[in-house]
Amino acid sequence: MQDFKRKLKAVRKTALFFGILSLLLTSLSKLMLRISMENESFVKSRNKNITGIQKEPKNTIDALILGDSLSYSAFSPMQLWEQQGITSYVCGQSGQKLQEAYYTLLTAIKSQTPKIVILETNMIFRDQKVVSSLQTTIIEEGSYRIPLFRYHDIWKPLLIGATYGEEMYKGFSLREAVVPYTKGEYMKKSTDKKEISEGVQYYMGKIIDLCKEKNIELLLAATPSPKNYNYRTHNALLNYADERGLKYLEMNLLQQKIGIDWNTDSLDKGDHLNLSGATKVTEYLGNYLRTNYKLSDHRKEAGYESWEKTGKEYSEKIKEKHSMFYIGRSLDYYTAMEGALKLKEISYIHTEALAAGELKHGTIALIEEDTPVLAIATQKNLYEKMVSNIKELKARKAYVIGITREKNKDLESICDKVIYLEESFDIFMPLLTVILPQLIAYYTAIARGNDVDKPRNLAKSVTVE
Repeated sequence: MQDFKRKLKAVRKTALFFGILSLLLTSLSKLMLRISMENESFVKSRNKNITGIQKEPKNTIDALILGDSLSYSAFSPMQLWEQQGITSYVCGQSGQKLQEAYYTLLTAIKSQTPKIVILETNMIFRDQKVVSSLQTTIIEEGSYRIPLFRYHDIWKPLLIGATYGEEMYKGFSLREAVVPYTKGEYMKKSTDKKEISEGVQYYMGKIIDLCKEKNIELLLAATPSPKNYNYRTHNALLNYADERGLKYLEMNLLQQKIGIDWNTDSLDKGDHLNLSGATKVTEYLGNYLRTNYKLSDHRKEAGYESWEKTGKEYSEKIKEKHSMFYIGRSLDYYTAMEGALKLKEISYIHTEALAAGELKHGTIALIEEDTPVLAIATQKNLYEKMVSNIKELKARKAYVIGITREKNKDLESICDKVIYLEESFDIFMPLLTVILPQLIAYYTAIARGNDVDKPRNLAKSVTVE
């Protein structure tokens, strides 16, 4: 009898220990989640989108987007809102695996009732070895059950001030750099088919079953990417979609229809789309969703005021600026003058070209916080001096967009955005560069609602001296 009492006492102590531990983990998880939702800069990039979806008002997201970095580079929820009134959120992660997508979906549907899940398909081909796959599953299961595991490193910003700043719009990463894809046609017809691993198929099955259980449509979407897609992947996805009765949108076969130009729409040699490419893909997706799915237009409805606010921030990032400056040295200065003139002529924004070497002679006084500056740095012998000029501008909190040669990756550390150009002789670089300021002028004017074909106070010919 005494032995039984001792064992019972030990069981009670063990149960009490695990009870207290469970209560502590639950309480800390709620605290960490609340802190992360209130302070987005405290959250690492990998967890920003899964945190963001939990901040959205309940049952307001109609389209949920899952995938790796191709998803948050290609689909812009704010554009879908502005053009179609569709509410969407990109819950993508760099290198996202199917396990991560599944548990992200589980998290999202706790507070949302999406009508459609759009799954960017590149992660279907992500290699998953047995050990790494099991490890990912354990981590994701643990993070889903106990969010403290996901936000355990939040102590760093709390204690030492480290933050993780990144410009995101409902999960979309706004990236404007341009590094063209130049290797030609990549969707060459073939009968070969890329294999889809058993582990991937298992978690795809769980996602499909979950969507069916919650009455959610599932769309497989392959975004334009020469580095990641070819006809072998297309054959595999087409076969899989047919077998499972899924809709499949292969945008790599629709490049002409979408309007993809790999000279302007590639972020990094055909791996990801930049803002220009994402704008085209999102417009196509919006029209596709409107045609094939019953998704509501919420733009006139009450309760969606936050979307209107964020939409204005997204579309007016540049157009509401009252002044903009272009800087450059030597030949780049002449390009800056042409660019500034074009922006003035059709956007009606006060724009001046400044000689970068003369900034300290008074003109730098014009620069204040968030003043947009386009810095052209293509001349090899003057590059280091331009870097110094840009640092001076950033010290005064200017918003700097850099235009430079492809190899000058160090500019990313000091500029807010960087647009890259292919290599050429210094004397020819202005011929490549001048197109970009012209495009900036064009799209800024369009965003402001101006008629670019009929600029005010300009005539086709000068009739007076």
